[in-house]
Amino acid sequence: MIFSLHFSCTSQVVLKNKKEISSKDMESLSVADNFQYQNFKKITFDFLVEDSKGEPISRALFSFNGIENNGEENVFYSGITKQDGLVKIELKVPHHFKKVQIKISKNNITQSFNYPLDLSSPRQKLIFK
Repeated sequence: MIFSLHFSCTSQVVLKNKKEISSKDMESLSVADNFQYQNFKKITFDFLVEDSKGEPISRALFSFNGIENNGEENVFYSGITKQDGLVKIELKVPHHFKKVQIKISKNNITQSFNYPLDLSSPRQKLIFK
């Protein structure tokens, strides 16, 4: 047995108290000079993970944690260091993160490092002890 059902429905939306927006209203709109239209900024993270002897640490797990004003942490990216211990990546960091902390884990040990949010930061050395 094959059943076939066909439905047909229509909907109509009625707008009441419709207000037209004139171009004059848009011209009078005032936006502060420092207003940021994007809700993120692109930051290139460039760091080298080394042990206390200066040897690169390969295949270490890392995560980027955004720290909000209230201290709440949110992971927004994670990965693994390359063979040479390097990580270089451009990420979109939400503006509401006031700090970025990088957590690195290897052999059941985790360390945290604060990362500068300066867009022109040179390569950082993160010494994993």
